[in-house]
Amino acid sequence: MIKFQRVNRVGEYWKRKYGDKTYKLIFKGNFTCPNIDGTLSDQGCIYCNMRSLEPLIDNSNIEEHIKYLENRNNAKLFYAFFQDYSSTYPIHSIKNKYDYLKEIYTNSIDNEKIVGISVSTRPDCIDNKILDILSELNKDVIIELGLQTTNVNDITWMNRGHANDRFIESVELIKSYGFEVVTHMILGLPEENDNTIIANAKFLNDLKIHGIKFHQLMVLKNTKLENLYNNSEINILSIEEYFRRVSLFLSYLNKDIVVHRLYGDAPKKDLIAPKWCINKTGTQDKLFNYLEEHNICQGCNII
Repeated sequence: MIKFQRVNRVGEYWKRKYGDKTYKLIFKGNFTCPNIDGTLSDQGCIYCNMRSLEPLIDNSNIEEHIKYLENRNNAKLFYAFFQDYSSTYPIHSIKNKYDYLKEIYTNSIDNEKIVGISVSTRPDCIDNKILDILSELNKDVIIELGLQTTNVNDITWMNRGHANDRFIESVELIKSYGFEVVTHMILGLPEENDNTIIANAKFLNDLKIHGIKFHQLMVLKNTKLENLYNNSEINILSIEEYFRRVSLFLSYLNKDIVVHRLYGDAPKKDLIAPKWCINKTGTQDKLFNYLEEHNICQGCNII
């Protein structure tokens, strides 16, 4: 088996589904998060610096963005992708959030080359009205939900502000609409060990999650995690240890689950650690070589 077949990667999945190379087209909105606007907390998650993810684009230039990605990445089809903050949770100054969401989502798909919409949010920022709006678009819909871990102590340490039960409820609600659910998971949390990694994989398998995004715990500037890191109160995974852990996770992950990301990255100006994720292509090649050398495939340890 060649290395690119060891993981059920989103690029190949979309190529099978749509017949052409499909790429994400990033949009922005006036969003915030209940974990930073005071609804749940004003502290945010311990690792969060959302400004590092804010897309520097103008939503009105869809044609220009498409042309750029066609030329640079040979992309043929596209998903409209909202990733900043909780992208179903507009800022409070917007009087009618549902009207706003309907307008911004509808405008984002106004091109025949856009086959779907992907919205990144929290389990506690989803309801039927939002899902109804997405359903009316008549496009394929992906909802990305942050879970990060099922370990209760690590959830508390991160200041996530929601429990596993809320995540399960949101997943079941989203799936009732026929939408795909992509879950974000973080490797390298304080109480993580091989048993918790395997438990996380089995949890997602049991929920029949459609997709997953892996992230290593990253230290970004202007976060609480930065203070812990500077005081030597938290360890960040080496590239070798991250490869071992993500490979273990993959080996217990159902083969049908689509892997949308194998590790995280961040702008150089915001990233403190780990530095190994800066070279995206080089890191990816090393990870595939690791899977090849250790004969690890997605789902290979599922009995």
